[in-house]
Amino acid sequence: MISFDLNLFQTLKALYEEGSATLVARRFGITQAAVSAQLAKLRQHYKDDLFHSTGRGMEPTPLMHRLIMPISELIELAGNAASLKSDFDPLVHERRFSILAGSGYAMTLLAEVSRKLHAEAPGVYITLSTFPSLDTRSLRLTDLLNKHRCDFAVIVEEMKSPSHPTIELYSDDYVCLVDKDNPLLGDVIDGDQYYSLTHVVRQTEELSGLHEIVSLGDGPRKKKIGPVVRTNALVPFFLIGTHYIATVPRHFALGAAMRLPLRLVELQTKAPKHRIMLQWASHLEHEPGAIWLRDKIQQVASELLNHESN
Repeated sequence: MISFDLNLFQTLKALYEEGSATLVARRFGITQAAVSAQLAKLRQHYKDDLFHSTGRGMEPTPLMHRLIMPISELIELAGNAASLKSDFDPLVHERRFSILAGSGYAMTLLAEVSRKLHAEAPGVYITLSTFPSLDTRSLRLTDLLNKHRCDFAVIVEEMKSPSHPTIELYSDDYVCLVDKDNPLLGDVIDGDQYYSLTHVVRQTEELSGLHEIVSLGDGPRKKKIGPVVRTNALVPFFLIGTHYIATVPRHFALGAAMRLPLRLVELQTKAPKHRIMLQWASHLEHEPGAIWLRDKIQQVASELLNHESN
């Protein structure tokens, strides 16, 4: 019987998830030889290979498939037990959380969260990653949360993972964003104007259905595409000094108009609202630092809503 420490189970779980000793070594910041040595101990204990090398990577044996659930539960329980040793003091503790979000939420909500951390939790930081495209759906998000690649995600409801806890931050609708001196538009845009003007769009916007949100009597029509940019964060800069328009979430538009010479134009035909969610990895459910940050993100979202309504 070998003397187990939690690191052995962490390695076994990571090998199951990654299918590669190289990737596991990179995840934990250790050498591949160290990973192989830990696997050798586990093989000796279980009297089983646990993984077979194939052209697709390391394939789990039947015993490994049976082990993964109790091992995962044990790691989660150990993490919860460790987190209950003390409360989280934002003025004292040092911590870094990874957050996955769209660039629009990064510009508004998460930038304000970072400012709050600077003032209230000087040792707490966020590492922000953005979704590469709207093709990143719940399956991949589940994978990222399961593999501890991100701690939190700020997402539309349709993208949430069914395997991890979630709360609603706010609901949002769409508006048009234009240069503040654009002479072609008043405070409201109708369908004819919407389709006659040139739009700045994101590279993946055609997947989102935004080109169909304003419908005339004869049904939705394609809008006229002008500049195409990689992320929402770039859209406002391509509107300044032009007659272009862009269809963006209201909270993003309000944030951009506060910082740049832009203004909002309401859609005559309202687009459906969508719910913005905060999701986190289930192993952080009872972790004091993660609870503190969840509360802080909710607080900032509420403050932004109150500011925008006044």
